[in-house]
Amino acid sequence: MRAQSLESPGDKATELEAQTAMRIGIYNRTWMTGGRAECCAVVIAGILSRDHRVEILGPEAVALPELSLRLGVDLSRAGFRLVPPLRECELAPLTRDYDLFFNCALESRLPSKARKSVYLVQLPRRPWPAGIVRAGQWLASSLAPGRINPVAALEGFYERDPSGARWSRNTALLRVQPWAFLHATARVRLCPPVSWSLREAVLGVEAEGVRWRIELDELVLDRLDPSDDEPIDVRIECRTFVPEALGVSPDRRRLGVRLPEQDPPCSWRRVRRLAQRVGHPIGDHDRRLSESYDLLVTVSEETRRRIAALWNRPSEVLVPPVDTEKFCAPQPAGKRRVILSVGHFRRDGRPGNFREMVRIFRKLVDHGAVPGGWRYHVAGDLCRERLDDIEYFAELEHLAEGYPVTLLVDPDPDRLVQECRYASIFWHTPDRARREPGRPSEYGPPVPTLGEAMSAGCIPMAVADDDARRLVRHGETGLLFRSTAELASITETLTGSDGETLRQTLMKQASVAAQRVALPRFEERLREVLLTHGVLT
Repeated sequence: MRAQSLESPGDKATELEAQTAMRIGIYNRTWMTGGRAECCAVVIAGILSRDHRVEILGPEAVALPELSLRLGVDLSRAGFRLVPPLRECELAPLTRDYDLFFNCALESRLPSKARKSVYLVQLPRRPWPAGIVRAGQWLASSLAPGRINPVAALEGFYERDPSGARWSRNTALLRVQPWAFLHATARVRLCPPVSWSLREAVLGVEAEGVRWRIELDELVLDRLDPSDDEPIDVRIECRTFVPEALGVSPDRRRLGVRLPEQDPPCSWRRVRRLAQRVGHPIGDHDRRLSESYDLLVTVSEETRRRIAALWNRPSEVLVPPVDTEKFCAPQPAGKRRVILSVGHFRRDGRPGNFREMVRIFRKLVDHGAVPGGWRYHVAGDLCRERLDDIEYFAELEHLAEGYPVTLLVDPDPDRLVQECRYASIFWHTPDRARREPGRPSEYGPPVPTLGEAMSAGCIPMAVADDDARRLVRHGETGLLFRSTAELASITETLTGSDGETLRQTLMKQASVAAQRVALPRFEERLREVLLTHGVLT
């Protein structure tokens, strides 16, 4: 007699779901930074993990419960996979493990070999033709003959890989030529494994006649005697790893740090600097990388047009979602006379250009264009390791002195929510890239920040571009401007005594319009895009 099966119908259904579920990998290098792309990737992981087996990949260990709590996304069904500390181009074999692979890393160089692949593009670059690069190298060698390799590997290095770089063993000896020293200082580029910083990878340095220090990915050598004109031998001791033990390749070598082709101290560095001024850094993008992905998505209409122009490929726009429940609008009576801006305290042109905005508010106050009681709050992060940014913030403090301006440095998420809930007007601060005609912004659209502010009942005042128009209809759900003079004029009207009725109307309309980028709408759009392009079953 045949034995009866003890499996219940529920067990069979679960087994059937497991068989039909796809294995999905979502890769990023900086999960815990909480940037817009990281938040978008985490939301995608949470949505797809309901029906499929999702793994989050990254070079640094991430506690999924902490990430889930920080971003407010349920990741209980997702897993985490720590990728080996290799260059991204060497991680391609890992993508074969997935039916669908998402690459959400900024300026990634990771080609996909998965059955289906999606690339979330944030900053598309035009690849330099190989012929132009070779011409630049020839020009550099003509200007400084015989001086193209200022750093030579003496011992403790393996043979060159296809890119011309060499991996070290646990100890290695290299020689720095005298022409590498400019003003008694030489900089040697050493590339650590992806998940390590150079400080973590290099355990010790021995060199006579120099002081050494590590700055980012460079070993900096300062001559004690500037008149010395002899080469310097430098011995380094490194942490090591074995690729085979990490399961990514059959390579059994014990590798330390990678010694790439070094920039000459003068000519080639000038060629690279010229290339960056007229376009972008040499060697920034490989055209074959984007072609290895079935679908390209981005977070802004502006970036979509740039992808079409530079890569000649179509892409889909996925506007990052807004947690409308978290940024729910308070009662109108709870609003205060506050204008709010959110961005970065950075001189390099990233959103926002706070110096210009503070000057606008100062002029409004000086001319009595805003009634008493109105304040301007500026919230942003500050990189205290960059002197330019510290000086920029000091300029802002000087401009704000004596005026109702509050600078909020590195506010925590709860403080930002509170600021949005109590502010009445939100100024979107344009970066320099947006104010130069024809030059696209490199740091993403204003939509997510506008969406959060609008959800909290702030009246958005934004630059009149395609991304802002997705949410803001001028005079209905917010106000758009094309110049700082127009911004000042609109603000004067809105903050005046005759603008009270208009403010109340726009606050309500803005809160309703923010539902267009709520999480349910994002999920609908995500599934629509993936199913339409056949990358999700």
